[in-house]
Amino acid sequence: MKIIFGICMFLLMLAVSCKKTTEQPDPALNGTNLSFIKPDTSTLLKSSWTYEYDLNGILRDSSFLQWKYDDQRRIVQHTEESASYRDTFSYSFLNDRYIEICHAYYNGSLELITNGVYYQHLNNRTDSLLFTSNGYGSSAGQNGYTATYYYYNQAGQVSLEKGFQSSNSQPLYQTTINYYYTGANLDSTISSNSSDKLIYTSYYSAGNLVANKTYDGVQEEIVTITYSNIPTGGLCFIYGNSKLISGSTYVTIPATSTHTSTRTYQLDAANRVVVGLLSSDGVPLQKQVFTYY
Repeated sequence: MKIIFGICMFLLMLAVSCKKTTEQPDPALNGTNLSFIKPDTSTLLKSSWTYEYDLNGILRDSSFLQWKYDDQRRIVQHTEESASYRDTFSYSFLNDRYIEICHAYYNGSLELITNGVYYQHLNNRTDSLLFTSNGYGSSAGQNGYTATYYYYNQAGQVSLEKGFQSSNSQPLYQTTINYYYTGANLDSTISSNSSDKLIYTSYYSAGNLVANKTYDGVQEEIVTITYSNIPTGGLCFIYGNSKLISGSTYVTIPATSTHTSTRTYQLDAANRVVVGLLSSDGVPLQKQVFTYY
């Protein structure tokens, strides 16, 4: 988990894990990779539909997201819904922290309430993140607690992150992430577990994640990512990237399989991304359609 600054949390995480949904009418699968100059990065996102397809191009899933803001352009409500699920997130802002509360419903019944507190003793600098969850209905008794603590260097950059987690018990140390910089730019991060074993390493260029290597005793896989020239405008598909992703390559170690994905975009007359299309190994698998305030 990377450092999170609350007012952009969900705008920066639009790679949605699709839940089973009611199939909605879908625009044609005609995403085109277009090049535009100076996209409008100030417009607030209102909603998005995400459509999932099988290998034959048949619509199999869809989900709907929407956002509401206050007069300071901060997210105050975010909802995610499908045929079975509805998750509603609400936010409140205080001087030294902001609070996130989520109510998760399954088939109309409350299943989970989570409370998150992001402590920010300095403006836009999260010092700690505390989450508690309580299960209801079929999830009754499934309670949890997570805590993440952030440490900063003299330049005000996050340098160390420690994570703790529990389930109905005393919180236990889980992970450590070390951040490394070249001047003001993030260069790489190294993550390890409670046994000091390497979990993954990530590499960055110009603020964009360009490679991620995962380990389980030995290196298992590597993912490399390429970017378009289109600024994200709030539509980051990986937290923190400054440009929209154009593609990625996944390779297992030893090299037993390789998969390549591409992302293409359509922009409207105001240079806002209105359609994003994801293809894997040349097959269209996901489409997102965005609207704005």
